[in-house]
Amino acid sequence: METEQFTGSYVDVVVLSPVKTPPGEAAPSFTYHVPDELRGHLDVGSLVVIPFGSRRLYGVVVGFSDETPIPETRPVESLADEEPALTPTQIQLARWMSREFLAPLWRCLMLMLPPGAMGRADVQVELVKEEIEDGDAKTEAQEQLITVLDAKGPLRGGQLNRLLPRKQWRRAADQLARRGIVVKSSFLAPPRARPQRVRTVEWVASDVDIDEALAGLRSECYPAIVRFLRAEGGPVDVSWVYAETGCQRYHLTKLAERDLLAFDTEETWRDPLADETFVPDTPPKLTSDQQAVWDRIKPQITNDKSQVFLLHGVTGSGKTEIYLRAVAEVLAQGQQAIVLVPEISLTPQTVHRFGARFGRRVAVLHSALTEGQRYDVWRQIRAGMKDIVVGPRSALFAPLSRIGLIVLDEEHDPSYKLATRRSSWLA
Repeated sequence: METEQFTGSYVDVVVLSPVKTPPGEAAPSFTYHVPDELRGHLDVGSLVVIPFGSRRLYGVVVGFSDETPIPETRPVESLADEEPALTPTQIQLARWMSREFLAPLWRCLMLMLPPGAMGRADVQVELVKEEIEDGDAKTEAQEQLITVLDAKGPLRGGQLNRLLPRKQWRRAADQLARRGIVVKSSFLAPPRARPQRVRTVEWVASDVDIDEALAGLRSECYPAIVRFLRAEGGPVDVSWVYAETGCQRYHLTKLAERDLLAFDTEETWRDPLADETFVPDTPPKLTSDQQAVWDRIKPQITNDKSQVFLLHGVTGSGKTEIYLRAVAEVLAQGQQAIVLVPEISLTPQTVHRFGARFGRRVAVLHSALTEGQRYDVWRQIRAGMKDIVVGPRSALFAPLSRIGLIVLDEEHDPSYKLATRRSSWLA
């Protein structure tokens, strides 16, 4: 992902949460200074944790400066992701969306982040008065809140919602806090989506007499483990070892105690296309109509100017082959492509067509994936591991850094228009 390297002492941050502003004014960005430990680690698009009033919230860096602002600034607290979460182009797009649809900028930025990339901001309530007297609780809600906190200790807002359903515990907490009976503090949960790690095992005893090393171990699992791990020649997911040898954790532990193998963990991708088999195909000879269309489109793809083409043809007339050739052309130029379909149900057939032509360079991105899958696909795209993204309208916000082509298949479908109307609801 291409980013703008940060060199200044101050950053402008858009807080990813509702911010009260005067009527008619857009939500502003807020200036923070960069502490010494974060210098050289921030870029435009970085996802950060910042103090905001009495709370801790997430924000996106949208600019930087060396000029000293007035009044005095607060520091950026931490970096939520080592890699920038958004590209400068995505931030520019979010600003345009905010102006065009009168939507808060922070909501437009949120569309470009995968679900689970941020933890939820919450409040924590703690009982601080050591001895509770009969007159401390003036309402039923206050009495219930004190009773729960006294029994369970400090609790977060989500926990109190479950323990005191349909009770006005937030108002009661405010009232009790003003009287010094409880104290409220900001709590920022860690991100829900995280890289997935699996337990691995590796054979590490290269020069050893196997019979001597396994002396006293009677189970047939031990030689099977040795054969399997030595054949693999590297770290292996322990679940594979169990499946291939019929062993259990106990057997691996015994061999580890003899320094024959070593445990570790390894990051693994949750790829929704991992089990898909793409049978490579060869571009067919174009029909005369297809050739006429391609002769007009191909020269324009190499042009730096933005071009728009509308292909009109009945189902089965060969439009997809034109898409495939256009994508191949932009890939040959070192660029990337987004292929939009109207509905999630249409993604499998589109993915297979493009997978057959371009293999594992294709990614699929839509809301029916699990949170972990969406997070990992988003990270793979951001890291440049995928060059073609297929999906419904939300795939438009994939973090590709070198977009050369956007295909809207069935562009007349009303599903594309729904995205515009829903955006207007954010105002």
